[in-house]
Amino acid sequence: MSLIQNLIENGNFKQGRLSPWIGENAEVIPSPCPSIVDGFSAKLKGGREEASIFQNFNVITGESYSLTLSLATVRKGTSPPNSN
Repeated sequence: MSLIQNLIENGNFKQGRLSPWIGENAEVIPSPCPSIVDGFSAKLKGGREEASIFQNFNVITGESYSLTLSLATVRKGTSPPNSN
């Protein structure tokens, strides 16, 4: 049996704040997604400015991990490309 443990703190921004994420040109806003009631989202500044969020966490060598995330644009049309 596999035990699922979330290594990301405040991964859904439910606390209404960015911390412990570290961000540049980012803020936490009430979620614009109608399926998330009383939720929050991280909003990264658009345009030509760089924006990012990250969080450090510890892993164990040799273990397997899965990272799941959702990205969206607040504009109509196609989302811009994302780089890592």
